[in-house]
Amino acid sequence: MSLFDDDNIDAVDGNSDDEALQTDVMRFLAIIAFSLLVIFIPIVQSLPREATQAVPVLIEENRILKRRLARIGAEIGGQLRVIDSLNEALRQKNKKIQELLDMEKTLKNRQSKSNRLQAALSQKKIEAQQLKAKMKVLERNNVAGRKRLRAIQKKLETSRIFSQAPERIRKKTEKKSRKGPPRVDIVFASQQTLLEFVESSKVRIFLFTGDYGFQLQYRNGNMTYRRLDRISGSRYTMPNSRIPEAIRRASMQYLGNILRDDHRYELKLSPSIQKNLSDSLNRHLSGKFVITRTGRIEHEPLP
Repeated sequence: MSLFDDDNIDAVDGNSDDEALQTDVMRFLAIIAFSLLVIFIPIVQSLPREATQAVPVLIEENRILKRRLARIGAEIGGQLRVIDSLNEALRQKNKKIQELLDMEKTLKNRQSKSNRLQAALSQKKIEAQQLKAKMKVLERNNVAGRKRLRAIQKKLETSRIFSQAPERIRKKTEKKSRKGPPRVDIVFASQQTLLEFVESSKVRIFLFTGDYGFQLQYRNGNMTYRRLDRISGSRYTMPNSRIPEAIRRASMQYLGNILRDDHRYELKLSPSIQKNLSDSLNRHLSGKFVITRTGRIEHEPLP
């Protein structure tokens, strides 16, 4: 077999091409490697020097950061202590507030109890006043009963004497008794006269409703009522229709809540007017007795 056969020549040519390709690849890789060395060698050479120069800076920055961190930690610790003290103060304040609320509740309970006791005391006072008024009514009734008893006794005595009197005297007495009791009507010259007397305190007006008694107070055109426990002296009952309208309006205004339908007015005269009236009554057993603005009494016979 010859070295220069066609097959051998083809094989040699094929091997030559592979070797050439491999050579080109190796050259290319060498070029790339050299290029990379050219690029990275300066970078690698510069790294140690820059890192060495940056170490003190990094150390100083680390120290600064540590100091700042310590300062921030101290500030946070102080703030935490302040927060703890504030929380403690808040707890104390809440405790005080709760104590004040408890005290307020206790005071309210005491005030409520005091109000109930005050209301009960007021009710007891009212009941005591009502009892006093009832006792006064009973006393008046007792006095009236004794007067009626004396009148009956006197009448019985008169009847006994009358039964023993002569016929002529008995007939005369029977004639007088059939005429009935003397009629007396006491009035004022006008309602304005009565108002002037009340304002000048020459006449006092009392109002009685149920167990209560009040006195009219009239000053500078203003009318009010004052509660009374006791009223002494002689008084005259006046029909409500003869009471001035202004006085009746004041009665409704101040006493409307307790004013009963059967309320009545009574008058008490000054000593001078009372004396004039008594003198006139002694002179005239019956008739109409008019009290004038001057306090004098004018007598008019009744029909």
